[in-house]
Amino acid sequence: MAQTPDSGLTQRFRGHRAQAAAVHAVARRMEQQSGVAPPVIASHYMSAGLLAFYLPGRPVVWNAGARLGTRSSSYDYWPDTRLELVLERHDAAILNGAKAERWAELLKGWRIETVDAQRGIHVARRTAP
Repeated sequence: MAQTPDSGLTQRFRGHRAQAAAVHAVARRMEQQSGVAPPVIASHYMSAGLLAFYLPGRPVVWNAGARLGTRSSSYDYWPDTRLELVLERHDAAILNGAKAERWAELLKGWRIETVDAQRGIHVARRTAP
């Protein structure tokens, strides 16, 4: 069966700009409400890198892949991108990828709300201790 431009391997290389735009829209709303830009945490290192590239201002994006069961990456070793450090410093975050249930298993003490199920975008808020 012949592959069309919209099937197979090409899917892996498309849609990242639109995903970043959707994440950015959520980030803007959250920043307007709280006055603080929320960190963005991706479920896979490739997604973290692509979001960091396509989001305005090229921010740091954190990777939770190793904590969600995929292999570790350089995101897990550099101080600027260590997941536990960003979680200690913020009370809310945008989560990209993985299902809400997986994020809830990882982020004990955080409430997970899905804001765009089709794109896999969730918001995490720390619950009161």
